[in-house]
Amino acid sequence: MKFLLFISCLFVVFQVGAQPNRITELQKMLQRTTDPEEQINLLCDISKASLPGSPTRSLAYSIKAMKLASQHDNKNGLALAYNRMGIAYHVSGNMREASRYLYKSLDLRERIGDSVGMSSSYNNVAIILNQSGDPESAIKLYNKSIRISAALGDTADIARTYHNLGELYLKLKKYEDALYFAKKSIALKELIKAENTLFNTLNITGTIYRLKGDWKKAIPYHQHALKIAAKTGSGLDDALSLNNLVLAYIDGKNYAEALPLAQRSLKIASDLNALSEINQAATNLNVLYTKIGDFKKAHTYLVMHLQYKDSIQNSAINAEMHQLQLAYEKTHAEKENLLLKAERNLKDEQLERNKVIQIFIIVLLLTALVAAFVFFRGKQRLHLVNRLLLENSNTLSSQKEALTKQATLLQVQKQELERLHAVKDRLFSVIAHDLKGPLASLQGLLKLAAMGAVPEAKFKSFMSTLATSQQNALWLLDNLLVWAKSQMQGFSFVAVESSLYDLAQENIILLQPQAQQKGISLVNTISEDTIVLVDTETVKLIFRNLISNAIKFCKSGESVTLAAQQQGEMLLVSVKDTGIGIKKEVLAKLFSNTNYSSNGTANEKGSGLGLTLCKEFVQQNGGTIWVESEAGIGSTFYFTLPLTLTHEAIALEAVAAELI
Repeated sequence: MKFLLFISCLFVVFQVGAQPNRITELQKMLQRTTDPEEQINLLCDISKASLPGSPTRSLAYSIKAMKLASQHDNKNGLALAYNRMGIAYHVSGNMREASRYLYKSLDLRERIGDSVGMSSSYNNVAIILNQSGDPESAIKLYNKSIRISAALGDTADIARTYHNLGELYLKLKKYEDALYFAKKSIALKELIKAENTLFNTLNITGTIYRLKGDWKKAIPYHQHALKIAAKTGSGLDDALSLNNLVLAYIDGKNYAEALPLAQRSLKIASDLNALSEINQAATNLNVLYTKIGDFKKAHTYLVMHLQYKDSIQNSAINAEMHQLQLAYEKTHAEKENLLLKAERNLKDEQLERNKVIQIFIIVLLLTALVAAFVFFRGKQRLHLVNRLLLENSNTLSSQKEALTKQATLLQVQKQELERLHAVKDRLFSVIAHDLKGPLASLQGLLKLAAMGAVPEAKFKSFMSTLATSQQNALWLLDNLLVWAKSQMQGFSFVAVESSLYDLAQENIILLQPQAQQKGISLVNTISEDTIVLVDTETVKLIFRNLISNAIKFCKSGESVTLAAQQQGEMLLVSVKDTGIGIKKEVLAKLFSNTNYSSNGTANEKGSGLGLTLCKEFVQQNGGTIWVESEAGIGSTFYFTLPLTLTHEAIALEAVAAELI
């Protein structure tokens, strides 16, 4: 529902006529008295009188009353102060604190038997229950309040309860029941001339008529309420009546009358910081400006409405309210149970029963002593058994752990033996296949030369072939020895700062004759000031294998280019050739343990061991190696080297130090 009920009743004890003169008079009386009880009552009266104009000031005075009542252990005054605090929090829009203090007031009044206060608290808590979505519980409390008020002859309190029942049925959209109770409340209030509380009932009656669809009948009730608000000087009541009157005019499509009233209501509510009235006024202005076509202003007030709506609505209120009610009901039930139990105990306290109880207690104690002795001895035996079992378990665990370690050590030794056996087989395979061929060719060439079977004209050519064959055999033998050493953990890795340019240039000079023989140019573009932290011998071998590979697969007129660039703490090195490239199906075989080899452009042969060594030595230097190639265009081998010492290199250096 879009109607405003948040402060329409302002609790059963809410007096509308908060006149400044009345507040001043009460403050003077407070200054003159020294009696604590009178001071508490006067503080609560000031809180009540301040509520319509300033809920914040009302709360401040009720808190002072609460502290004074607690200090003097005045339970009636403390219950009254709790009640005033709950009302002030409710009017300020803080439903959580309102619920808390109203329940505290009701609980205390029930404990001290304050019938008049209980009637008031039943009304207040019923309002909270109704607004929290529990009308059935609220109706029960309203009926309790009516019974107490009727017994006390309090017509004003009955009139207020009728008003609250009218509001409850209005929320349930039972408009006929709501009108019935609202009109009964108006009749009683007019009878006792309670104009200050008549204001609320007039507003609620007008709202009922408007929601029934009879907005014309609603207007006189809201106008009457507005006159009472003007007479009492209550700004909050003024804003409330204006908002309700605006809603009636909107239903009657009388926007010209409604607009200035809505603006006036917003200003009054903003000055008082009355969140609920600001929210309703903003809602009304949004509707009005939408109806008259001023959508820019309509949007402004829509935003304001959403902001204040978030401020006054709290999804946790209902849950907390329910918990407070349960706590109250539980406490009430416990008190009743304690009273019943006390009565039964008084009736049953007879001498014979006491004797039976005494005998029973003696027997129980003796039984407990015997049971304790048996339990203690059994526990001792159990501890002994557990200790023996624990010792046996520890012994078995130690034996199991020792056997596990021995099995693990044997497994490691087995794996190492298998690896060394595989290394031996692989080494002999490479020697038998790849080293035997060049040596056999060399032997054949030497025999021909010794027999004079080589013509003088071809001798120089044969000598060149002999030199190349010898160099290839030496490099192959070098690769084999280094590879075998690294496989058998005899390799010593020592990282030092070195010039990468010098390491590359040394291999270019070494391989220059082989490149010139095929008409291939070697280019070193690495900067001369490039310093890396590597093992120099392994990096030399990496360069030698990659450059010789590139020469092997290049034709006359092509080139091999060396380059390097920094990438963070690593240096990316590339060996690029413009040769015949590598097919996709061959790329997957490179850097594997299969020793894949193919003939070069001049039918050169290889062992397939070079790239395997390159991969191992790059990794030992803390880097990675890969290749990018396209058949017919060329290949580029990339590998990275550390500019600073990596964790892997540090670990390898430590392992090498232990092996030396």
